[in-house]
Amino acid sequence: MKSTKSFLPCKLLIIIAHPDDEGYLFSGTTWMNHQAGGTSTIVCATLGEKGSSHLKKPMSPVKLKALRKKELLTATKFAKVNTLHILKLPDGGVLPKWKMFLRQTAKVVKSVKPDVILSFGPDGITGHRDHQACFLVAQQVGKKYRLPVYVASTSPTFAPKLQNWLISRRAHGSYDTCIPLQPATAAVPLPSGLKRKILSHYPSQVDLKKPYGSAPVSAVKKLFAAEYFSII
Repeated sequence: MKSTKSFLPCKLLIIIAHPDDEGYLFSGTTWMNHQAGGTSTIVCATLGEKGSSHLKKPMSPVKLKALRKKELLTATKFAKVNTLHILKLPDGGVLPKWKMFLRQTAKVVKSVKPDVILSFGPDGITGHRDHQACFLVAQQVGKKYRLPVYVASTSPTFAPKLQNWLISRRAHGSYDTCIPLQPATAAVPLPSGLKRKILSHYPSQVDLKKPYGSAPVSAVKKLFAAEYFSII
């Protein structure tokens, strides 16, 4: 598997659906890219107003949007993201609006002129259809502007267990039930403790005692030690 040297430092453009997507999948890479002399831009489709899994008390969508925006701003600042674009598409409804998402992202590409695009693969990692919309956008802008596209993956040793764990989540709501995970072909090693510090900026979404839910301790160690990608 290739290391960080395969694409860092560079001008990164990261395409995500919700606040905390970058925290779990790309934030260590943006921090490492900054340390290496690169720059990072994020396009976030929504403000995640349906993401209420770790709220201590009920909150209206308007207030949750404000909270998740604040978390996104503080987390991306810590992770050394240079520029953040929030498109305010509906949480859970990005896929039907993916062409609008594409047009707005293309404008950012023209302005930033990135070297590399990072996003979700066709699997969306969790199978979330908002994530899959990000893949469609990344695939199209990558093709149009002849840019390499790296999609989020996971540790090869953890992938089979993750695939089985995701089946139950993919069987309802906004989750797709069919698409297998993309195998990792590149990894960005991370300093000890970095990923936990970044995820701590998302208290409404992340339980730091179990940041990856019921994932085994050995798998969590791998997910904290590196971020994994597959080039498409």
